Amino acid sequence: MFLIDIAKKHGNVLCVTLPTLTIIFYIFWPSAKKASRKGYGMRGSSSKWLPGLQNAGNLCYINSGIQALSASVHLPLWCEKISDSTLVRELNLLVKHLSHPAELPATCSSFLDQLRMRGWRISSEQQDVHEFLVMMFEALVNDVVKPDSLGLPEPSTIAENQGDRVRTIPHDSPLKFPLQGELGISWSCLTCKSTRPLKLESFHTLSLYIPSAQNLPANTRLSLTSVLKRHFKEEILDGVDCDSCSKDGNVRKTSQKKMMSIVAAPQTLLIHLNRTFWSDFGEAAKLHHFVSFPTALNLSEFTYLPEKQKNCVYSLKSAIVHSGNHDFGHYITYKRIGDKWWFTSDEHVRLASLDAVLGSSFYVLIYERTPTTVTSKL
Repeated sequence: MFLIDIAKKHGNVLCVTLPTLTIIFYIFWPSAKKASRKGYGMRGSSSKWLPGLQNAGNLCYINSGIQALSASVHLPLWCEKISDSTLVRELNLLVKHLSHPAELPATCSSFLDQLRMRGWRISSEQQDVHEFLVMMFEALVNDVVKPDSLGLPEPSTIAENQGDRVRTIPHDSPLKFPLQGELGISWSCLTCKSTRPLKLESFHTLSLYIPSAQNLPANTRLSLTSVLKRHFKEEILDGVDCDSCSKDGNVRKTSQKKMMSIVAAPQTLLIHLNRTFWSDFGEAAKLHHFVSFPTALNLSEFTYLPEKQKNCVYSLKSAIVHSGNHDFGHYITYKRIGDKWWFTSDEHVRLASLDAVLGSSFYVLIYERTPTTVTSKL
């Protein structure tokens, strides 16, 4: 069962809306009351505005995540390939609706009903958008993949996470989830120069950390590229067992170099910036440092074979921003549909400038590869 619980122990930023403001907005925006029960509304042919999402509680974390995904090109294409999942179908209807003009705000109710049917408990308490997206991606994949399909192992041999079977789709499958990528971890002994077989790990999101940020002045300007370089920087670890150096049954510990790289780049890349640090008193707090990010992101230097991946370039599609502190606040989303950027905050939607997008302190970024740069596993 998927349970969405308070995420303090995971070091995540939480959100909560202000009920009073929600009530006032509901009163003064009559059209919000008229949205259809199914949630996909009625297309207003004369409307030039994209629809917002109603907030029936403290659900801005869900609204911001869905709005961010609605800017994706690859996700709807993947959804179209799936014919036997009502969960995927409801998500597809929702993100498509949010990417086209409409007169009425929409609601996630039908999609959330599908999650509840699969054991989810949608809490009315504050939650983290990244945790929601990670669990939602797992639910989508679990709903599509059956134990006997696509050559997957039996459930007993599949790793478990939070009580559910976590499955990945083979990278050469036409049903591969667009946010699914694969990391490779390599080890090499500095004494005998031997190397271990590459260890592969699948991922749906790439979580990054601001190194020693709590010791940096708040006005320190960082860049996404610098954070990525530190994330993929090689490490030298001492006291690691080396089978090649060990003889006569005596295990020898040596210094080894550990390297991580991208073996299979996803079509849609979700980057999560962990903005949590722990004080000397054991209390979680939020990092407010500004981290600049580009509209075009080249990940070639972080791939397993950089010389074969010179065009691993991504285009920025959306950014999720959290305002407030670690324990409460509000999520909004910037997303690009066509050549325009939009600001979304629950039912509120307006055009935004690129400067406003690039000047935001992001929590989650979504990038996508263009069809000419999408390649298979290296």
